[in-house]
Amino acid sequence: MARVMRGGPGAVSVMVLSKLRQEPPRPDGEPDGYLPYSQEAWEQVLLELGRVPVLSSVECAANASDGDSMGGAWLNLAVKRVDSGGGSWLVLSANGSYDMLAPQQQRAALLELLRAAAEQSDPVHGEFVWGTGTGQSVYEKAMSSWPWETLPNARRALRGYGWVTILAEEIGGRLGGVDALRDSGAFVEVERLVSGGYWCRATDSLETYDQAAAERVFDVVAAVLPPGQPGRWNVEAPNVLSLRDPAGVRPDRERRL
Repeated sequence: MARVMRGGPGAVSVMVLSKLRQEPPRPDGEPDGYLPYSQEAWEQVLLELGRVPVLSSVECAANASDGDSMGGAWLNLAVKRVDSGGGSWLVLSANGSYDMLAPQQQRAALLELLRAAAEQSDPVHGEFVWGTGTGQSVYEKAMSSWPWETLPNARRALRGYGWVTILAEEIGGRLGGVDALRDSGAFVEVERLVSGGYWCRATDSLETYDQAAAERVFDVVAAVLPPGQPGRWNVEAPNVLSLRDPAGVRPDRERRL
């Protein structure tokens, strides 16, 4: 298997992948195109990012105590293209094992990465979630909807919310902008992003983002959420949501998105 590397306990393996077009899965089920990191492989990834690939990723895996890289901490940074409704979007994700994401300093580094990407991209949406693994927001998972269904309307209808929520420029404007979001009392941090959009953090830490905090955020963003009853079986801490239907709490003038 390509991603099991030698080096002994504690060694770190780095693999890179970039694909310009969608290809059929290999018969053996293994991911196609992963290469051990090298300067040449990394330059190829950067080149293909400029051509808007269907998928590019960098995966780091630390060897476990027995020397098997598949058993240690891991982190995957990926950019995936989603085509739907005549448009294309790039979805940035950072996925990792609990021991990679949980320590406070590592989580802060991931937040810094998310913020830096948002500052440059005029994003339609962003959030910090735990373990969905599907590309869905927590709200989408609870509503059994998918990014290719929601992205074409993502500047008018919010894809979801969480501990950290990135609002599109148009959605943040509908909610009143920086001053109104700060005055709502639902966030400890609200900032305008350089390239458009709003960065909103509900509580100081992920551990303190509880049901009460989620309800406060919901009260603010209900006006721009797609209506429907979230399924409680798809919601578990720390991916906390209100289980109320947004259509029941937002003003009548906002019910049609």
